[in-house]
Order: sequence, then C-alpha cells, then structure tokens
Amino acid sequence: MSGNISIKHKSMYVHIYGVAGLSAVFLMQGLWSQWDSGAAGWSGLVGLMMAGILWWVELVRSGDRVDLDVGQKRLILQKRTVLLVTKVSEYSIDRFSGVRSYITPGRTPSNIVELVTKQGGEGVVVAYMEPGKAAESFFSVSAGCENMEAYLLRKQIAEKAGLVDLGYVGKRMIGAQLGR
Repeated sequence: MSGNISIKHKSMYVHIYGVAGLSAVFLMQGLWSQWDSGAAGWSGLVGLMMAGILWWVELVRSGDRVDLDVGQKRLILQKRTVLLVTKVSEYSIDRFSGVRSYITPGRTPSNIVELVTKQGGEGVVVAYMEPGKAAESFFSVSAGCENMEAYLLRKQIAEKAGLVDLGYVGKRMIGAQLGR
C-alpha cells in the first residue's frame, strides 16, 4: 500500500457553449428584426442567463477534489459551496471496506465511483464520470456501461488503499452518503 490518489472534478463546458451560441443566434435575430416580434430577442436573453447559470455551476464543481492519502490512511474531500467557500471533510480509510462503480438511472446518467463503509449502509462518492457506451451489435442501440476511467480508478483505489473491489454493480440510485 503505497502512493496517493488525487481526483479532481473534470468540468464540461461544451453544453454551456451550445446554449450561449444558440442564444447569440436568437439575439442577432432579435436585433435584425429590431425587436419587432420580441420573442427571438427575449429568448436569446433568457438563454444567455441560462448559460451564465450553467457556467457558475461548473465553476463551483471545478473546486471539488478528493485525495486518498494511503500513507496516513485518510480520505480528504474538498467541496466548493455556491459562494465558492471550500469545505473540507476527512475520513479514515479504515472506515471503508470496498470500492464500487455504478451508473445512475435517468436522462443524464453518471458513472459513479464510491467507497462503501464497513457497515454497508453509507458511502462516499469519489468521482462522477460520463458512462461508457457499448452496443451488442452494430444494429443495436448503445447502452450505458462502466467508463474505462471509472474501471481503472476503481482498480487503483482497491489496490493502493487495500479495499475490496466490489466491481461494477450496474444501474442504481446514489445511496446514503457520509457528511451530507
């Protein structure tokens, strides 16, 4: 058991650029028509406000960090609040028995990597990722599966922290979390 693991949230700004670009088109259309109909220009303004909110959410998430200090046997979570204040939580690695990966159900699923407590009733999410995509054949629709990064992270945590690799458990909701 040697070596530390640091996990930083990966921000995805692509959706923000999409909303901002579409909003700019609506604003240009509104300016072109000199706000006669009003709908296009107002849609553009509302879209730009939405892009601003999405940007703020990504800015807040970009401060999230998880450090697994194997030498000191501790897990350090740094989470940024809406007001950009960083909150730090610390747990002993001895409190956990294993690490698992799963995909949340819904329209925007996430591949979650989570440490599970020895009692089994609670966990700590250490990473959110896009699910992997796989299809049974060329003609079938791709289904969510474990992301390769999640697989490698799960294996790395199990090996370095001395936890049981509970594997990929399929689709499930996020359960009770420590420190929430």
